[in-house]
Amino acid sequence: MEFRKAYPDVPIGHDACGIIAIAEKAGKPTHANVQRVIESLYSMAHRAGLIRGEGDGTGIQTDLPRELWAGYLEEAGFDGNLANNPRFFVGHLFIPKSSAERVQELMDLIRVEGSRRGIKLLLERRGEINSSVLGPVGKRTEPLFFQVAGLSTDGDGPLWELGLVLEERFPVHVVSLSTSAVVYKVRGSAEILKRYYPELSRAEYKSAITLGHNRYSTNTMSTFEAVQPFGLLGHNGEINTIERLRREGRFLGIPLTNGSDSQDLNRVLEGLLYRYALSLPEALDIVFPPILGEIKNYSPALQDLYMALRQRFGPLAQGPAALVTRHREEAVFCT
Repeated sequence: MEFRKAYPDVPIGHDACGIIAIAEKAGKPTHANVQRVIESLYSMAHRAGLIRGEGDGTGIQTDLPRELWAGYLEEAGFDGNLANNPRFFVGHLFIPKSSAERVQELMDLIRVEGSRRGIKLLLERRGEINSSVLGPVGKRTEPLFFQVAGLSTDGDGPLWELGLVLEERFPVHVVSLSTSAVVYKVRGSAEILKRYYPELSRAEYKSAITLGHNRYSTNTMSTFEAVQPFGLLGHNGEINTIERLRREGRFLGIPLTNGSDSQDLNRVLEGLLYRYALSLPEALDIVFPPILGEIKNYSPALQDLYMALRQRFGPLAQGPAALVTRHREEAVFCT
């Protein structure tokens, strides 16, 4: 393993999720960036759970692959240059196979509710997947994978609100819906990820930063929907104060997911970004405030700030955890 050769003295654990992020120093999207993260997830197979020989799940978050989508747009008769428009968005959706006959109903809902929020749907397509690489358990829970693309007048905020409406009114899991990033995830081990999603192997699939996550579930069921990363983050750890997080999230008017603790952590962070206009570092400071021992070493002004945050919100996501997070041009990594 390349990691072991580079860091021979770092102990390797065997009992928690594996997370990774690789960013290009020059900020230029490359195909190699995506492939390096996928290969690193292979090397972290020991940091993933197994059920009947099948992995708990693995996934990546990348830049929106604009070169790839320029081709899709041209195939559909649109101007491929639209993919480089900063308002261009791509959405990935999981739909239960039991609701296959209702897919058009979902697309109509996207058009109607999207138009109310300045969102125009241009393209919908059945995402390319290879179901044959799944194990028996994965095949039983496999959803339909759909991709949508279009233009959002006001960026990601309206897209996030649209995603909430879709999940409230339809049996759909919004994997990602953004003008800057996309998420691919699968119920299984890391080695099947790019075989399940063939477009990840295409040379025109490029990213300047990629997050990766191998799942080791300890307190929730293994499903496609619970696999990480989510829209903002890959989370390794437990949230000992999950009820506090959910209570404060509801108090702030942020709809929760009824899913795992990591899903609700992602949802609260998204709410702080899109409804309260915080930056990613600011949102993380609220959810993961410094411990009191650290605060004592800060300047008086920062001590006042962080004590005020703890008094108003408390340690919302207290517990042993490590995070890889990314929103647009910001990325934050913490333990």
